[in-house]
Amino acid sequence: MKTYIYFIIVFIIFVSCTDRGERDEVKFNVNINNTSSESLIIEGYAPNNDLVINNIIITSNSVGAGCNYTSEIFSGYICGADSLVFKFSNGKGYICDLRQSGNNLCFPNKTPFGDEQSFVNLGNRNYQFTITEEDFTNAFDLP
Repeated sequence: MKTYIYFIIVFIIFVSCTDRGERDEVKFNVNINNTSSESLIIEGYAPNNDLVINNIIITSNSVGAGCNYTSEIFSGYICGADSLVFKFSNGKGYICDLRQSGNNLCFPNKTPFGDEQSFVNLGNRNYQFTITEEDFTNAFDLP
């Protein structure tokens, strides 16, 4: 009888355990939409400073630099990089870097990292980060 009661207690505990909140990993597809009047060059650097996105050129009014990753959450345009450089043909642009706090050369009102609100959701986990003519006009002189 003790074995039977023990089995019932263990069974109740086993079936009453709750989910630990883990999410399934899903595949995200992200790309860059350059709606500005100038070509855009993108470079990305990994945490060890290796160049992982190398001089991808997106011409005016086109979409490119697509990448895919699998994650539990949307992380923006990470694509293996924690530092991204967006450079226009005039040498101006943006540097967005997860390594530094207070990065003052990134976009003032959007981020290519982790913020789903900075992206256009195209559905089915496809996202697009848009570079506008205003971004070109307000770009910083890059070091």
